[in-house]
Amino acid sequence: MSSHFGGGFGFYQVDGSAPAARAATETDTPLELRLHGPGAIGTKDPIRLEVVFANTGTGGLTLIDAMDGSLEHWRDPTYDLYLREETSGTVYRYAFVGGRCGDINSVGPHDYVDLKPGETRANVQGDWADYLKSATIAKPGKYTAWVVYRFCTWQAMGVLLGKDFIRKETHMGMHASNAVALTVTVH
Repeated sequence: MSSHFGGGFGFYQVDGSAPAARAATETDTPLELRLHGPGAIGTKDPIRLEVVFANTGTGGLTLIDAMDGSLEHWRDPTYDLYLREETSGTVYRYAFVGGRCGDINSVGPHDYVDLKPGETRANVQGDWADYLKSATIAKPGKYTAWVVYRFCTWQAMGVLLGKDFIRKETHMGMHASNAVALTVTVH
């Protein structure tokens, strides 16, 4: 993240490179994220993106909703929303930058999502990733948006409130959605 920020929730420039969006001609196994969006919004309008999670594998798939600490990368899974400004090529990630308490909620049985082979489900990410629908883009222009789901570790930062309920069959890996073009106009 760029060291130049005002703090709070918003899109911050990515230092280095970001994971690429999945090409429209590619499939991802065993988990495919399919991103849908409105195509055009105003600068004050919510982004209203919808992520559909598809089990493209041959076995069941267990995922976890976004958790307290996911947005800040204090714990996996993360549901990162990336935005590339097409004029400059600058890539941003939606994040929270600033102070917060050091506590994070533990994973409970209700945080898991199970997908059968061939099953799809919209909005698996839950309430902790509501920014996928509510974020705004303040600067008019042409953008490309994509989402990356990552679950690679059970380790967490901060003070864990309770003990994690761990299901060992939880799918680990990183998966990027397809890209969605957005035109943002002054509203």
